[in-house]
Amino acid sequence: MSKRRERPATKFDAPDAWQIWHHPDPESDGFESLLYSDALIHGEPYWSSPASVGPITLVPTAAELGGGLHHSGQVVVRFRHGSPVLPPGEHPYTSSPDHYVEMYAGEEIAALLSLILGVRLRDGGLIRRFEYGKDPAGNPELHDHRPPALIPVPDRRVQLPGLRGAEVNLGLGVRWLSLYPRLAPAEAIVLAKAARCYADALWIGDNDPQQAWLHLVTALETVAVLVQIDTLDPIDVLNDAHSELVDVITNRGASDILPKIADLLVETSKATRRFLDFTCRYAPQPPTERPGNHGMRVDWDTLRKSMSLIYGHRSNYLHAGRPMPPGMIGLNLEYNEDGRPPERIEQDSTISAGYATWKTNQVPMFLWVFAYITRGTLLNWWQERLELPDADSSALSI
Repeated sequence: MSKRRERPATKFDAPDAWQIWHHPDPESDGFESLLYSDALIHGEPYWSSPASVGPITLVPTAAELGGGLHHSGQVVVRFRHGSPVLPPGEHPYTSSPDHYVEMYAGEEIAALLSLILGVRLRDGGLIRRFEYGKDPAGNPELHDHRPPALIPVPDRRVQLPGLRGAEVNLGLGVRWLSLYPRLAPAEAIVLAKAARCYADALWIGDNDPQQAWLHLVTALETVAVLVQIDTLDPIDVLNDAHSELVDVITNRGASDILPKIADLLVETSKATRRFLDFTCRYAPQPPTERPGNHGMRVDWDTLRKSMSLIYGHRSNYLHAGRPMPPGMIGLNLEYNEDGRPPERIEQDSTISAGYATWKTNQVPMFLWVFAYITRGTLLNWWQERLELPDADSSALSI
């Protein structure tokens, strides 16, 4: 059976906001969306200073978070015009499902800003529409607006420390968003998809960390598929995906059959290899602030092994319903002795839950560290695609 090849993405397959940038229709209706966060997002030089980038204006609301640091509407996103102009005869009318993103422009910008700023951010939908040629103040439009639900958790259950009540500068988001339309359509598609996965992971991470792990791995895989290299040694691919199998065959003196086995399994093993190659190539440097106890730090020199373990745990959860180990979901991360959250369970110990036991070398890091790696990896890839100078270091801090 031949493998179906997806149609290359065209400019008409790209996400909505990218389209509005490239195919402006100044006579179409503009609109505003309201984005919600449990972080305080401010403009510059003043807290509620608006900023424009292309056809978009971002307006911080200066809204308080309320008691218990609950989320509130933090940023209004204004699109000066809506549906893009598509030249007659050029639009394919039937876009390939391979490039479907299932996001309208407000959701797209919310996901990208969540990735750029490293905060929880979600779109609640339209709040105002500006009809072309009519009242420039626009008309309220709230019939389809839905403030997103963010389930609060006790401090001791926080999995992503430092997000609640964080203060971030919208200027960083503006600088990165200005680079978004410079991506090719296929790149914009995978970045928007990956950003949404990352944003979803942050939004649910404290309340449902098991699902957050799946979203973060998917975020990396989404871009890894685009940048995969097919000129791979099948044995290297097999070793990445099934190192224990390779060890068994080698130890029994049957190395001569390895090439044949690798050829048979290479297609199913490529997913692991491209995930590892992509993540390790673009992974950020370690966090600037790390726990004083070195036994609770992730060893960045063995990151590939850690990523392989994470990918294996994710596959077991996704395909066999086996939950992520408890040593990858932490307690009391928000408050700790030196003000720096642990990156992993202390080495050379064991973790037990029910009647199951794990060694610490099976649980390489907590969720917040993997979120940090995911964000840094995606931003580093984005930066390289545009051949930019080194990114602002604040872009890679969570």
